[in-house]
Amino acid sequence: MSTNQSFGVRAPITPEQQAEFNAPVAEAFGLDSLEPRERAEAEALSQRIAAVLIKSLLHRLDPAANPISDPTSLEGRLAAATLAVPPAAIARMAPGLRALARSPQKLRQAMGGADLKLQDLQPVGLDQRLGLKLKPATLPRLTIKPRQAAPGTLRGTPRSANTFTRCHLLLRAIHCVRETQPAGTDEIIFGGLRIGSSGNVAVIRSFDAGDFRTGTYASYGELFLGQYSLQTTAGFPKHLYAIFKLVESDSNDAEVARQLTDTLSFLASTIIGAILGPATGVAVGAVLGSIGNLIANIIDEDELRPYGIRLTLNNQNQFGSDGVGPRVHTGDITGHGGRYRIGYRWVLGA
Repeated sequence: MSTNQSFGVRAPITPEQQAEFNAPVAEAFGLDSLEPRERAEAEALSQRIAAVLIKSLLHRLDPAANPISDPTSLEGRLAAATLAVPPAAIARMAPGLRALARSPQKLRQAMGGADLKLQDLQPVGLDQRLGLKLKPATLPRLTIKPRQAAPGTLRGTPRSANTFTRCHLLLRAIHCVRETQPAGTDEIIFGGLRIGSSGNVAVIRSFDAGDFRTGTYASYGELFLGQYSLQTTAGFPKHLYAIFKLVESDSNDAEVARQLTDTLSFLASTIIGAILGPATGVAVGAVLGSIGNLIANIIDEDELRPYGIRLTLNNQNQFGSDGVGPRVHTGDITGHGGRYRIGYRWVLGA
């Protein structure tokens, strides 16, 4: 991406920007955010989700050895989802998946320590055997809406607080604290997903965020990443989640990197859509853990791991009458020796 374009204008970080990115991190979300009992529950759920996810991907490579018969099961829904994944993205994952099939140790690591062998995964009905309870859902379809960029700065509308019905998520900036190794320009692909308070999920379609070196600060103004409805659950508090995924891409595989980012987001959205009622920290944490293990053990052990954020709305007037939240940022998103931070903002609207 050209540094002369207005979108994603990048330059060395200024002292003012550095001070902003050194301020306390906003509400991050991950397994560490949970209380001990909930964390143990999320880790156990993560293991079971990872097992079914791996089974479904192995089914894409070898349906006969990894049969799936019930299309309404989680493994069936994920298998349907993998059929829509571009071949190039599957090819990127295939060597790692085949390595899991050959190595019980690698398979165990990819499942977060679950004591399961390959032959335990292969028979039909894996999610039922693991005790995963699913909510009724239609079979997944790969319907990722194009990313929408607001033409200008998106602001909340001054009004009485009780008319706020939506919350917008905006990307402000990406700061490269340290480039990945070996040293050289990083081409970063940005993607992820949004999870509303009722458990509804939407993919943030990936895009090329541009080139970065150590110290680069890229400003995106206030780029619209999507919106959440505040009317799907009653009362407060309401919890809104997002999972950000950065991929460092070689210039010759940027399209594959985008496909892979969308694939991971779509698989995560399929899982969340199948197991969630109202969004819970346990379920979202479990998906973060399972996708993180998939990335580390199948795609690239040094890949930048997904990063979760959460907004807890305690009342309808949390950001004041204009609905505009403060500028906030993530903690460090790490991998390949690199460190990145994402600046974002929440804005309430009618």
